[in-house]
Order: sequence, then C-alpha cells, then structure tokens
Amino acid sequence: MYAIRLESPFRLVRVRIFKCIDNIEGDFFTAFILYMFILGFAIPVFLIVLFYGLLVRRLFARSRSIPASQVPVNRIAIYTMAISVFFVVCWSPYWIATLYGLYRSHYPQHHASTTFIYVMYGIHALPYVNSASNWLLYGLLNEELMRRAGNRKKTLTKIEEARQPVMPPMHHLRTVDDTALMPHITDSLL
Repeated sequence: MYAIRLESPFRLVRVRIFKCIDNIEGDFFTAFILYMFILGFAIPVFLIVLFYGLLVRRLFARSRSIPASQVPVNRIAIYTMAISVFFVVCWSPYWIATLYGLYRSHYPQHHASTTFIYVMYGIHALPYVNSASNWLLYGLLNEELMRRAGNRKKTLTKIEEARQPVMPPMHHLRTVDDTALMPHITDSLL
C-alpha cells in the first residue's frame, strides 16, 4: 500500500528550500555590501596585483643582473599569475552577483527566474571551491613537494618489492622429465 501511494501520479510533492539570510534592509544593507566588497575583494585584488607584480619585476631584474642565476624566474612568474588568476576567477562572479543583487533590490521590476537562482547557487559555491582547493594548488605548484612525493613513492615501491615472498631455490626439488614434483623428504621441517 505504501509503495503504491509513492508511485501514484496524483501525489503532490512539495519541496521547500530554506536559506539562511540576514534581515538587513535599506541603506544599511547597501553600505554593508559595498563595505564588504571594498574590504573583501577590491583591496585584496589590488594588493595581490601590486605585490605579486613587484615580486616578479624584482625577480626579473635580479635575473638580468646575475645571468648565471639558478632561479627559475619564468616558472615563478607563471605560478604567481596562476594563483592570482584563480583567486580572481573564483571570487569575481560572487561579487558581481552580489552587486547585481544589490542593484535588483533597489529596482525590483523583474522576478528572478529559476535558471538565475540555480546559477546563483553555483556562483556562491565558487569561493568555497577557491578556499578548499588553495592548498592543492599551492602543493601542485611546489616543485620540491612534488619531488619529495615522487621520492616517497619510489621508496614505498622498493619496500613493497622487498616484502614479496622469495621463491625457494629449485635445486632442492626432485625433477622427472624437467618438471618439479615434490621436495625431498629430508628437506621437511620434521
């Protein structure tokens, strides 16, 4: 009876999505969003671009003054740009959507479509993706860490090979027509 009720096409299912929101409204909400945008995104992006740019510029200047330098300047420049671009790519859609939501709250002519709502959930996941994968990105870009991981893998492989059972020598076996039959009785542990 229970299974029949669940499979019935006339059964209505209601889905409620609960979302934790704040009740800040009006000018205070606008000031809060703009304050968070400036302190949480605009200033950090400016500082990242400024300091990473100065770092790369100094590395290139130093590599020109010491031509035999062993510092891999191009690799360091690419890694710093990759980290910066990853941060901006993950956080920009969030802040653009937040500012767009702020704009819509002041001019509420249109209701949000379902597609827009789903896109917003995806956009809100991007900062979490950035935070969760930062350690992975830094680890993959760290050549010394990758070299140590490779050495550890080689060591573990050697240990596993050393643990493999050793086959007994074949000269203790009796053979007839070049096939091994049984060990000698004197070889037993009796």
